[in-house]
Amino acid sequence: MNPFVLSLLLIFFFLPKCLFSQQISCYCYNQSDDLSVIEKKCFKARIDSGIEFDLFLSKIQKRQIKKGYITASIDSFYQKSDTLFLTVFYGKSFRFGPIYFDSITKKMITHFKVDRLFKSNRAFTTAKLHEINKKVHEVIRNNGYPFAITGFVNSTMDSTIFSSSYRIEPNGLFVFDSIIVKGDGEISTNYLRQFLGYRKGQLYSDRTVAMVEDRINKLPFLQSNKPSQILFQDSHADLYLFLKRKKSGYINGIAGLAPSSAQGGKPILTGEADVYLQNIVRRGEELAFKWQKTGNKSQNVNAKLVYPYLFNTMAGIDFRIEIMRQDTSWLTVNPIYGMRFYFSGGNYLKLFIDRKSSSLLTVRKPMAIFLETGVTEFNRDLYGIECYFANLDDVLFPRLGYLFESKIGLGQKQLFINELGIQYRNKASQVESGLHFQYYHPISSRFVLLFENISGYMHLFKPHGDSLFGEGKVFFAPNEMFRIGGLKSLRGFDENAFSATAFSMLRVELRFLYGKRSSFNIFYNQAAYQQMSSLVLLNDNPYGIGIGTDFETPAGIFAISYALGSQSGNPISMRNSRVHIGLISRF
Repeated sequence: MNPFVLSLLLIFFFLPKCLFSQQISCYCYNQSDDLSVIEKKCFKARIDSGIEFDLFLSKIQKRQIKKGYITASIDSFYQKSDTLFLTVFYGKSFRFGPIYFDSITKKMITHFKVDRLFKSNRAFTTAKLHEINKKVHEVIRNNGYPFAITGFVNSTMDSTIFSSSYRIEPNGLFVFDSIIVKGDGEISTNYLRQFLGYRKGQLYSDRTVAMVEDRINKLPFLQSNKPSQILFQDSHADLYLFLKRKKSGYINGIAGLAPSSAQGGKPILTGEADVYLQNIVRRGEELAFKWQKTGNKSQNVNAKLVYPYLFNTMAGIDFRIEIMRQDTSWLTVNPIYGMRFYFSGGNYLKLFIDRKSSSLLTVRKPMAIFLETGVTEFNRDLYGIECYFANLDDVLFPRLGYLFESKIGLGQKQLFINELGIQYRNKASQVESGLHFQYYHPISSRFVLLFENISGYMHLFKPHGDSLFGEGKVFFAPNEMFRIGGLKSLRGFDENAFSATAFSMLRVELRFLYGKRSSFNIFYNQAAYQQMSSLVLLNDNPYGIGIGTDFETPAGIFAISYALGSQSGNPISMRNSRVHIGLISRF
């Protein structure tokens, strides 16, 4: 029997129980061939059972083997009080010697920059030998040689020096070629090339092929019927995809009741209509329209058009527009012109121009409105960059993964008031940023925990303008601030209930899944926000709690939620509850 194994058996059965469940000091004596002590090390460890002690000794032995002492073993031990003394026999140190290559192998090793793996005079272990071959093999297969054979040949061990020859048999260079789609999942092959990273003429890569299924199933409008296949012929690799159409477009309707701010007033009917279309012309494009009624005579309209991989490149267009009307007070129009630059898998960076302008709707004098409410007309242009990265197992109903979206823009803003034929202006530079982060963590097969953060920040600097606004004074008008609150941001409050110049919202939600597209949830969300206007500097931390459910029906996904909110330090009141009812019908 191996002496090391015998030592472990003796230790397991005869080691005094007083050693367990306590922290011990351990002295390891390194013995050379003549048994003279050449090294002494001290470290502390906690051992709670005989099995853990076995693992502890095995770890010591493996640590020395990794350093090249492949004959290392635990020779003896003894305990004194809370101190354990081990005698570790290291033996000889084995090292890598010279590795020889033929002309083809040498050329490929240099070309793929893996020659650093073959450095001499490093600690030798059989695990390191397999690791080197595995890394070289992966690099070769990811650079056009799917049938390459690699390995050490004619290996020798001279005393303590390992020498060998290393050989690579390429067996043909292959490049990506055609994509053939089978099934009813209609999509442009040019779109698939860019999205999957399977570009014609590119060197074959195992890594790219391995990610095909995962990327296809993350598309909201396609899914795989069966695993993809690769056909190799005449130095070309053709990809066969078996795709099925997935319902991704939807019509979403939500209705809600909110209490009136007037004394004894009737509840106000709020609502939302949302239409989303994707892949209509088989290019993975997106078209969206959204309408919201957030209060009495207050409405929002949003539209979006995204067209990816323009002219079969990695660039795409992204146009959005938002129109906000606040009762009979003001109207704000906000078009955003963007150009996306895609990575494989749909993640992207975007350059954008964000233009925003607001005008008054009332017949009252602009100066009187400004002095009373702080609302005024303005123009603002921002130039910025946005990034989007997501890795979700299911885009429509995620259970695992994350989403990260961030943007920042810099530009100029101008406030102005036209009064009696005179125009007063205030100009300043402005920076604006935003963040959206989601993380889905499955606790079990039925429970999923969601963490979400949405944040925004705007700041003015370098002001100049008319003294009417105050020399060197900068501020934001309420009609240009962020609007937060409601079902998709801060539940327990009306849609767009809060105006903020800086905010951060956190939502924690526990979901119980009782169907593929059905769940029961309980949530808590809270925001910290600041409102800096010409009239007030306001800080508050509103929060909301509630429950809800989503369940799949033949007509679509039906959703209902009940939430209670608190703000300005007031207690939660059932009178201020919010009920949201919605239906998402996919087609």
